[in-house]
Amino acid sequence: MIDQSGNSIVLAGGNFESSQQNVGGSAQFLFTVNTGSNSVTSFRLKSGDPVIADVESGLDHPISVTYSKHRLFVLNATNQSCLAPSNPTITGFTVAGDRELTPIPGSTRPVPGGPNSGCTMISFNPRGDVIVVTEKISDLIVSYPVSREGIPGAPIVNNTTGVDPFAFSFTRQGQLITAENYNSLGGGVSTYDVPDSGVLVPISPSVLNGRNDSCWVVITNNEKYFYVSNAVSGDVSRVVIM
Repeated sequence: MIDQSGNSIVLAGGNFESSQQNVGGSAQFLFTVNTGSNSVTSFRLKSGDPVIADVESGLDHPISVTYSKHRLFVLNATNQSCLAPSNPTITGFTVAGDRELTPIPGSTRPVPGGPNSGCTMISFNPRGDVIVVTEKISDLIVSYPVSREGIPGAPIVNNTTGVDPFAFSFTRQGQLITAENYNSLGGGVSTYDVPDSGVLVPISPSVLNGRNDSCWVVITNNEKYFYVSNAVSGDVSRVVIM
């Protein structure tokens, strides 16, 4: 079982995730979280066909996964959709050359929103020195500066410029673009700079798109536009990057 998540499946090549804009070609391996079995699986890609390399169990309702610099981090919801009673966490693994996963001692950190955070997605920034987690119910974006040894620091709680941050994506320069669900007000997007301190710097105020329940966001290859899916209104919005 794969739960709904911004990146419950991650393709990777070399040291970093393949971007949403480039999930073919250079991808050498694949990772997926398995919510029903509380595990994460790594695959080797041979001629495009995935071959299981390792399965690491003992997680707690993992819903999202991210990879950078031979390190894999998982978001544990601890129950469906990070709703009470839950105590969500992030936890990390090293990824060996044969794709074997080994837990990183001391890498588990709490997700500050707690039992009703509504945690949604985890991702490294492009530099691999900050991990970001969105909390759609708490209206928070949590960041964790990551040491050279791959150990995340204490969580940094960032208030959003909008409401209900859901999924997100990074530009190649490391700017964070979040999709937001404004409930009865519709949907929107916000953008932030993500310095290595983990303290987000808003670039623009939240921009409403006039649609309902904005969830997922993807950036085009030329980074001139990003597209946002809107679940309730059943359509996709295109936004120009200025």
